Amino acid sequence: MTLLVGPKILLDIFLRPAIPLDSMLSILSLVIITTLSIFQCVPRSSKRYIRPVLRPVNSPTFSSFLQLNITTLIFFTPFRRRILINLSFCASVSLVVVGLGRVGLPMVAVFAKYFDGEVLGVDVDVEWVETLRSGRVKMVEEGLFEYLSAYRDKVRFETLSEVDFSRVGHVVVAIGVDINSGFCGGAPPDYLTPLYKVVEAAVEGGWRGGALVLRPTVPIGTTRAVAKYIEERWGLRPGVDYYLAYVPERLVEGRGVFEEETLPKVVGCLEERSCEEAAKLFKKFPSKVVTAIPPEKAELVKLIDNSWRNYRIAFANEVALIAEQLGLDSHEVIDLAKLDYTRNADLPKPGPASGYCLGKDPYALCGFKTLHNPPLAVIARMFNDDLYSYLARTILKLAGDAPILVLGLSYKADVDDYRMSHAIEILKRVAPQASRIVVHDPYLGLNRYTDAKFLRGLGPAVFYTADLEEALNAAGGACGLCKGWSLKMGNFTLE
Repeated sequence: MTLLVGPKILLDIFLRPAIPLDSMLSILSLVIITTLSIFQCVPRSSKRYIRPVLRPVNSPTFSSFLQLNITTLIFFTPFRRRILINLSFCASVSLVVVGLGRVGLPMVAVFAKYFDGEVLGVDVDVEWVETLRSGRVKMVEEGLFEYLSAYRDKVRFETLSEVDFSRVGHVVVAIGVDINSGFCGGAPPDYLTPLYKVVEAAVEGGWRGGALVLRPTVPIGTTRAVAKYIEERWGLRPGVDYYLAYVPERLVEGRGVFEEETLPKVVGCLEERSCEEAAKLFKKFPSKVVTAIPPEKAELVKLIDNSWRNYRIAFANEVALIAEQLGLDSHEVIDLAKLDYTRNADLPKPGPASGYCLGKDPYALCGFKTLHNPPLAVIARMFNDDLYSYLARTILKLAGDAPILVLGLSYKADVDDYRMSHAIEILKRVAPQASRIVVHDPYLGLNRYTDAKFLRGLGPAVFYTADLEEALNAAGGACGLCKGWSLKMGNFTLE
């Protein structure tokens, strides 16, 4: 069938006895209205299929007739629901979430539930976008698949280069910012380049007005720097030409959808108008929304979250090392310190503090001078980084010449994310001296966060597999040390 059989389609429609006269008139009206506006309303992804058909047609009369037939064909295909929804977005404002990672994808899911309009998920990874377009969600995140399935008619996925920003009302940026120990020598001059590239794509792509909301963990002063960049380059001012806000994400992996929906939102801005407009995006969430001026308040809140937890774990690790020198069990000591004493209730057990948040965020405070230089929050992170080498030496001592079986590669149980994981960091230090290491993780190769690339370069002594039985067989049924989901090793707990 080609589009030139349009007259037959029209004839079939009006000869159907099941369609009453008033419905036929409604259909005709809808077809006429849609014909007049279809090229302004249909998303660009739909236009690229329609425009090539119309481009060779020079006759205005024939082109109009063909548009009418195309439109009629659209409304009487199995895809009519999807296209009708797309057309309805003309009267609403769309929202874009840039960065479809562990933070951005849960945001897309929650916005799809509460935002009145289209939610567009955007990423630079073409393969990842295609995976999401196909309906596959290769990420272990409670409720994520269910939300994206329930609200699939409101969600689209595109690469950054495909987005038509002239149709976008609000831009939410959820890409990661590379924070590391190098910040102690001064922030790299290009650390904001990824953020600036997103802003450039939006503004140069026709975006004007609406809210620009920054969500990732950033060094203090980032929101102000972005505002300055936009004004100097395009002459756009926050609160006048658009609305700029920093709203820190505070999500725990595995519970990202639930926490994005329910945790309080701190909306930090340079002026009140931006706070008012940005806060509206979150008002329908079943969570508190508070505003803060200047944005540095919100930026510091995010750094407090992970730095405080990292600091408490560092203190517990220091207790463990002191207890070890005294020949004591640190777990017993900590349990005694917490027994019916609420002021010690938040003291954790000793063990590695790692992952993409705890492993880097405190270093964003490195540029500040307090009574200690660097600040205690940074020293605590350095302490936890140094613990990897101590644990590696302990493992090698316990294992001797026996094979080492590693069960789990993420930074905590039941999470599919190897980034900055203590398991990987310890492996890097153990592998050069171990006789044989067998590694198993059930999520190995599931997605870009559990890719085998994290294990490459560890040497021929390391064998890895996602199959537990294969791992046990490769380890020979006996190993000098089995690192499980939770293992007490001396005064430390590996999880």
